[in-house]
Amino acid sequence: MSIRVALGAGRGALIRVVFTESLLLALAGGLSGALFAVVADRVLGQMAEGRIPRLDPAAVAWDAPLFVLALSVLCAILFALPACAHARRGHLAPAAERCMSRPRSPLSSVLIAAEVAMAFVVLTGATLVVRSFVGLLNEDPGFHAHGVLAVSVPLPSSIYDGPKAAELLNTQLLPSVRALPGVSDVASVNCAPMSLGPTEHTRFATRFGIEGRTFEAGHYPVAQLRWISPDYFRVLEVPLKRGRWLTEADLDQPRYLINETLARRFFPGTDPTAHRLIMGVLDPHPTAIQIAGVVADVRDMSLDEPPLPTLYLVGSSPNVTLLVKASGDPMRLAGPIRAAVHRADTDAAMTRIAPVAQYVAESLAARRFALILLAVFGGLALLLTAAGIYGLLAYSVSGRAREFGIRAALGASPADLLRMILKEGAALTVPGLAIGAALSLAAGRFVGSLLYHLSPADPVSFAAAGLLLLAIALLSFWVPARRAARVDPGAALRVH
Repeated sequence: MSIRVALGAGRGALIRVVFTESLLLALAGGLSGALFAVVADRVLGQMAEGRIPRLDPAAVAWDAPLFVLALSVLCAILFALPACAHARRGHLAPAAERCMSRPRSPLSSVLIAAEVAMAFVVLTGATLVVRSFVGLLNEDPGFHAHGVLAVSVPLPSSIYDGPKAAELLNTQLLPSVRALPGVSDVASVNCAPMSLGPTEHTRFATRFGIEGRTFEAGHYPVAQLRWISPDYFRVLEVPLKRGRWLTEADLDQPRYLINETLARRFFPGTDPTAHRLIMGVLDPHPTAIQIAGVVADVRDMSLDEPPLPTLYLVGSSPNVTLLVKASGDPMRLAGPIRAAVHRADTDAAMTRIAPVAQYVAESLAARRFALILLAVFGGLALLLTAAGIYGLLAYSVSGRAREFGIRAALGASPADLLRMILKEGAALTVPGLAIGAALSLAAGRFVGSLLYHLSPADPVSFAAAGLLLLAIALLSFWVPARRAARVDPGAALRVH
């Protein structure tokens, strides 16, 4: 720029040069970002296929190129303005007249602090979600899914009512599958654990009453209802807490098992097996049901949802799901099970065969997707912060070569110069961390729905994000600081 001024270039020419260079860089970045967005859209679509609602139709819109162009021009103008203002003030002097030291501009300091603050917000969010997800993975679902295959066999309700469905299930389906090589046990239920969608909580729900207690009309308690075979709890290894198991003799009998959640909520401090439930409370002739026992809680809906009150009875319905426990890989039994079901009833169709562990994984799909996104954004934030701090500080150090040479000539040791640069970097990083912490606290409510048993102001997450960001910033300071500490005083003083 100084040479251009010396050759007669006016301020308008300098401004055009600055804008041209800034626009070229911004358009190159915008084009790269647009191409990355197209690739990322396809990758995210494959990751979330069939698991994240309303994400499948997402695509790069037709007006996205216009948005990229407008944003690139805006960035070009925004980042060219400081240089243009500098040129308009006529502060460009010939190279031979430069001062001893080129100090860092206040804008550079603000940019470093802002980068650190924004990176802290993203990194804190990512840390919170990661810690929450790890805690969720350690949550006990209440059953053992390893080696268990869920086979959905919906039966036509027009053909198979309750008794006919029970006959087909108990005399053909279960014995045929149990006889297959590699099958160690098999049971049936109207829906496998965690197989219901987020909007299907009421699909198998029922209202009930308690003998001796009155409820207002429309305010009867609600519980999940599961028709099971007696082997259901053995296949999933769900323990009995009180009372006795149900057996084949309890088929279609007025005897139920209840889970611990229902027992704690409605029979605190008493033996639930000494009470009876009232089913069909909205019917003219309700039925009294004996509580045979209490089983451990099973997280039927999702791993991140607490167990709901649940009733278990030995029976069957047209909604049949076989739970097949295999001695090895359960998916290798898919073909033989399909053939066994076809032999039992040529009209029976299996809608899905999947390991129960897959249902558990799918129940965490939304959280896993958010975790991946935040982890990617957190990594990008760290990368951009490190690059920005390094670039600004390296530019500042290179412009202060003569200053460092004079300091070294006057007795400053390399360690003194190193400490000085690191202190300057820390003076920019610490305010950025403080601002980022305040912004993270304010933005905590936006990630609250993604957290599980974790506060948005979790001090461990804040400390981990702050320490990691501080380490990245110090590493970014270290390289130019070492360069300054190794300066040769004689060579630095000869620099014009």
